[in-house]
Amino acid sequence: MCSKNTAPIFLRTSRIQLRELTLEDEDNLLELDSDSEVMKYLTLGRPSTREEIVKSLSRIRNLFKKHQGRFGVWAAELRESSEFLGWFHFRPGWHDPDNTNRIELGYRLKQKYWGKGLATEGSLELIRNGFTQQQVEEVFALTLKDNLASRKVMEKVGLKFQRSQSLTFWTSNTVSTKPAGSLNSLNSFNFIDLTVGLDFKVFSIERYGELTLVNNYWFEMIHFYRRLSFSFMFLSISISFGANPQLGKRKN
Repeated sequence: MCSKNTAPIFLRTSRIQLRELTLEDEDNLLELDSDSEVMKYLTLGRPSTREEIVKSLSRIRNLFKKHQGRFGVWAAELRESSEFLGWFHFRPGWHDPDNTNRIELGYRLKQKYWGKGLATEGSLELIRNGFTQQQVEEVFALTLKDNLASRKVMEKVGLKFQRSQSLTFWTSNTVSTKPAGSLNSLNSFNFIDLTVGLDFKVFSIERYGELTLVNNYWFEMIHFYRRLSFSFMFLSISISFGANPQLGKRKN
């Protein structure tokens, strides 16, 4: 499906462009969320309803207005055809919605575009823009521990594993009888308003030192130091410093 949306473009990479999500994207989002593989690690495979999409779009629009277009959720399109690929978000975390120094990265793309480096490409550009234009100090992301593909993207863009945590939330559809995070062999039953605990991994990257532009597009982080990290799982404290990762430096 080719998009006819004329919303302004926020960012461009060599292959994709990010634009504001609008009410006209209702069908695009419904199609995206109808794929059980896309929703596997989000709703245990349950597709979103049109009512949920409408409510989600309303929240997205309000978020976009609140941050004056600096942070939010953007539609991702192929540059050459304007075909809708999915979306990226780059916004304050839900638990600290006014903190624009610490930003959560997220993405959801159609299955046919998986494995092509597009999630990495869009994420790198959002991180670059956040650090160089939006005064962001830290970028973090959450993913279910079994979602290896998403974890790989996070690692590719320079995010480092921080900790595991269990999140509990409400569901009105299915509840797993397995322990938190074990999604490989689900035993699910239909219940109403019960809680589900899922084990998520948290990845983050912080800006310490200077950012250097490379070819006016990609960038590398100089003098990158991770803050003191506490690992409650193993009851130990570890300090990592002196790392100097490169984020997506373009190969000639």
